[in-house]
Formats: sequence, C-alpha cells, structure tokens
Amino acid sequence: MVQYLLLLLAVSPLMRSYGIDRLRINLMETIVISLGILSLGSFVFYMAGGGISTIGYFGLSQHPNFLGFFAMITTVTTFALFFRSERKMQKLVIGGLFVVSLLVVMLSAARICLAGSIIGCLVFLYFHYKDRFSRLVLSLVVVGAIAMALFPLYSPFLKGVLYKQTAAMEEESATSSRDAIWATRLEEIRRYPIFGVGCFAVDTRIESDDNYYNPYSRTLGTVELGSTYLGVISQTGVVGFIGFVMILLVSFLHCYKLICATGTFVAMWLMALFAAIGVHMVVEGYATHAGSMQCLFLWLLFSCMMLPAEIIEEEEMRIEEKLGIEYDDDEDDCDNE
Repeated sequence: MVQYLLLLLAVSPLMRSYGIDRLRINLMETIVISLGILSLGSFVFYMAGGGISTIGYFGLSQHPNFLGFFAMITTVTTFALFFRSERKMQKLVIGGLFVVSLLVVMLSAARICLAGSIIGCLVFLYFHYKDRFSRLVLSLVVVGAIAMALFPLYSPFLKGVLYKQTAAMEEESATSSRDAIWATRLEEIRRYPIFGVGCFAVDTRIESDDNYYNPYSRTLGTVELGSTYLGVISQTGVVGFIGFVMILLVSFLHCYKLICATGTFVAMWLMALFAAIGVHMVVEGYATHAGSMQCLFLWLLFSCMMLPAEIIEEEEMRIEEKLGIEYDDDEDDCDNE
C-alpha cells in the first residue's frame, strides 16, 4: 500500500506545479527512450540467437509480455516521430526504428501488444490528418498496401502469434489463454460487488481447476489479474471502478482538448499511447501493481495527458529543436473544422 501511494504521489496528477509537470514529461521522454534502446537491443540479441523461449521471444526483458509492451510503446512513438520529422535522413532512421520495434512486437508473440501497436498508430494517424480526410484515406491505403506487399518478408516473425492463434482456434476461443482467469475475476466480482475483494489482493479461496485459474504467490506477494479492467472491479468493486473510469475519461477529454487547442505532435502522441495501452489493459492487469514498469508508465501517462497547454507546447518546441524544425504557431485546431 505504501509503495502504491508513493507511486501515485510521484507520477499521478495528484500533485501539480510547473516544476513537477516539467519533471514528469521529462521522465516520460527518458523512459520511452530507454524502452526504445531495450527494444533495439532485443532485436540485436535475437539476430545473435538469444532470448528465445517456448512462449515467445523475451529478448533483454524478463518475459515476452514485458518485451511486447516495451516494443509497443516504441512502435507507436517511432511511428509518430516519422510523421513529425521532415529531413530525409531522419525519416530513414526513424522509419527503420519503427520497423525494428514492430518486428520485436511480433517476435514477442504478444497478440494484444500487436493489436495495441496498430490501434495506437491508427489513432495518431487520425489526429494527424483530422482536418485532411483525403490525406488520411490515402495514408491508410498506402500503409495497408505496403503491409500486404511486404507480408512474405515479415511473416516469419509472426510464427509465435500464428501458433497462439491456431491454438486458440482449436480451443474455439480467441481468448482461451485468459478465459479461466477472467472467470476467476468475475467470480470475485459476484462475491464482492460493491467494495471488491481488497486492493492488491485476490480471493485465495477460489482454487485453480478446470473453470478457474487463480495464480498468486504468498512468498512474493504477486498476483495475476488477467485484465486491468476486471482486476480493478474485482479488487476495488464498483465504487473503485467508477473512480478509475473517471480518471480514464478525464485524461481522454483533457488530452483531446490539448490536441484541439495546440495541435501539437506531443498531445497526439500521448493520445496514441493512451489508445494502445487502453487495448493492452484488456488482457493485462497492472493499474494497482506498484512494482511493475507498466503501472509506472500508466499513471505517468495519465499525468502527462493532464498537463497544461503551456508545458505541452514547451515540450513540442524542445522536440522540434532536436529535429531541426522551426516552431510553427499556425497549427490548425479542432475548432476550425
């Protein structure tokens, strides 16, 4: 509990000031760069023949699902940077990083991370061309055509994904790997609907069998929720889930207003990450797991999405300066549609 409260005080929107806001957006940038280095290093490690397991490629991380999450963040970020950069050499380098990070997502065999990567990129593309519908349609057609044309080249990296999908089809359920653990969370919700079973806890009286799967470690104090949304309801009940949904809605609405007011790459990038993680949370639970990188990143993202326009515009100028782009105050906003 103390660890979780310290995390919320450090990176959530609970405490606000100009200095803290700047620290958080800088921390976000540092973490994303670190994840990019880890994803690139994992690809090099793969080429050297290391990091392969029976459940997927884990690279330089502890588990394929962790690597998939890290590479998903890198994929969405490099995709956004590709459209923001203007120099040919920059586009070539950033485009290469995007391809590598997407291949790492495929290698991890984390299907939800692949789905989150695609959704995140599509959301960024939508906001980037929001006032230019013809360019949006053209970009989607071009991206789709390139994906289909290059399928023979990247299909070997999808072996793990295709294996999992085939196994799921044999079980007659696309979510066969999560069905039992979701049933466990639903049973907890049925037993404790209002206030939940307790934060950071599971009902240990529900034993794993043919219908339920309830993994937890008494020694390490770890639990596996199988879904952030179901996990929040089962642990904190309807009361806690309403609060969590309100945080999601406020983050989304504030970031959308930032996009409308500033038209900045940074605001669109944060919204794209929000979409990718929103998809990812369907099958991975970490909103209350204070010791995990995913939990840190989630609450830091909420905080950055609620930053004032001043901070977002300053960050935009910093990024444009690094990319060698002159700052443009004449960006279109949502009010000019």
